[in-house]
Amino acid sequence: MRTFVSGACTSENIFHLVNPAEFSEEEFEQHAIAALRCSFADYHCVPFHAPFIFEGVIHEADLALIHKKYSHWFIVEVEMTSHSLHGHVIPQVSCFRFGEPLPACADILCKGLPGLDSGTALSLLRYVPRSVAVLTNRANSEWSSVLAALSTQLVTVSVFSSEDGRVAHETEGSLHVAAENLGFWTYSAIDRSIKLPLSSDLKEGTVQIEDVYGLVGNWQVRRSSEGFWLTKLRGAPGIPDGILVQVIRSYLGKMKVRVPAAMG
Repeated sequence: MRTFVSGACTSENIFHLVNPAEFSEEEFEQHAIAALRCSFADYHCVPFHAPFIFEGVIHEADLALIHKKYSHWFIVEVEMTSHSLHGHVIPQVSCFRFGEPLPACADILCKGLPGLDSGTALSLLRYVPRSVAVLTNRANSEWSSVLAALSTQLVTVSVFSSEDGRVAHETEGSLHVAAENLGFWTYSAIDRSIKLPLSSDLKEGTVQIEDVYGLVGNWQVRRSSEGFWLTKLRGAPGIPDGILVQVIRSYLGKMKVRVPAAMG
C-alpha cells in the first residue's frame, strides 16, 4: 500500500492510498476537480457536461480546464480504467478532438465559470486552441500510448486519506500546451500593424509569422505601454482594412495570423 507522511510522524499525518475501485465516476470527478484546481493553479477547472458532435454522434464532456488568460484550454474526460479503452474512451476523445461544440456549450461554460460572458465563451469555443486530456484513477501504460496517438494527454489522480478522515490528492502527469491564442485585433491598413496585449509575453525584435495566405515573412515586434505591435517588414500583409484577425503561437514558438471567421 502506498503511504506518505506529512510533517511529524503522528497518526493524523499518515495518509494511505484509497482503493481507486471504491469510487463511483461521479465521486471521482469531484476528487479530480479538487486535484486539478490545486495542481494547475493557472487554470479555471469547472464541470463541463457539454455536448460535442462528431460524425453524427454526440458525446458529453466532463470538465474544462481553462487558462486564466483564456489563451488555451483543455477538455478533460474523467474515466475509470475499468472502462473499455477502445469501445468507450476513444470514441469520446475523438469527438472532443475532432468534433464541434453544440450551441448549449457556451451557456454551460458560463454557468460553470461565473463572470464569464457569453461572447468570451463563444470565442473560446470557436477560436481559442483546445486540447483533450483524459484523467484516470490508475496509471495505465496502454492507455498512455494509445491516447498519445490521438494527441491526447493522460493524467492520473490518486486519493489518500488519513486516520481522522482528511483527504489528500496526488497528481501524476503534466499537460503540454499545443497552441495558444495571443489575441485578437481589428486590422488597420493605415497602421499596417497588429496589436497584442502585454500578456502575450513577446520579445522585441524580428520574428517570422505565417500570414493569412500561409506565407511566412519577417515581422518587427515593438513593445509600448499599450501592448506589443507587430509590423510586417517588407510588403503589405494583404489583410483587408477593418477585419478582425487572430494571432496563434504553437508550442514550438511558430506564430500565425488567422481570420477567425474563416477558421473551422
